[in-house]
Amino acid sequence: MYREIGKLCAKLHSIKITKNLKKLDYNETFYGYKNHIKFVKREYVDYLVSNLKDKILLKIIKDTFLEQSKNIPKTKYPTDIVLSQGDFCEQNVIVHKGEYKLIDFEDLELADRANHISHLFADFGKPLDETEKELFLKEYLKITKVNKDNLVKKIGVWIPLKLFEIFLWSLKHSLVVKEGNMHPQFYENDNMERNISYAKTMFKRCLRFEVIDSKYKDLDLAKVLK
Repeated sequence: MYREIGKLCAKLHSIKITKNLKKLDYNETFYGYKNHIKFVKREYVDYLVSNLKDKILLKIIKDTFLEQSKNIPKTKYPTDIVLSQGDFCEQNVIVHKGEYKLIDFEDLELADRANHISHLFADFGKPLDETEKELFLKEYLKITKVNKDNLVKKIGVWIPLKLFEIFLWSLKHSLVVKEGNMHPQFYENDNMERNISYAKTMFKRCLRFEVIDSKYKDLDLAKVLK
């Protein structure tokens, strides 16, 4: 599976950005790590600080955000623009007679190569382990021919940033749903327990990859969000 996902991603990233594709929206963080930090603060941290009441969770968010802000590389980030499907996840990959296809292109956008791959590595069902990453990259690099060492180095910086971003997204999503701010049709199929379960999963992943300090491992996130 990881070999085939690597091929799918490589084929997508190999499409030349010409004509109408240049008019696509772009992922706000594709200009590099500093832009990502600004985006995360504006899109998630500011909202959560204003809407969460639990002091421990707020401290986790503020401390982790501050740590990530301090530790990002200070060198200029050379953006490598590629085409992104916008929601490259396991639900949008279909397999028929052994052939893998990517579906759902309504959020087609431009993105940074390493940023996009790091999101896949961090959240394609579950974080990929080192063997799975190698299987993905082996096939990906056969098609794209990009420099492996440079790409792997960038991805290594991006993964903890993406894990934290996804965790914050899960918190914000749970709060927005709870407050009744979604379209009425959304609630016909929504399951709040599933939303909270995903937030708990992302919290555990951030602990496992040492994105969030292990001293917070006993936080009852379900209780905070209910």
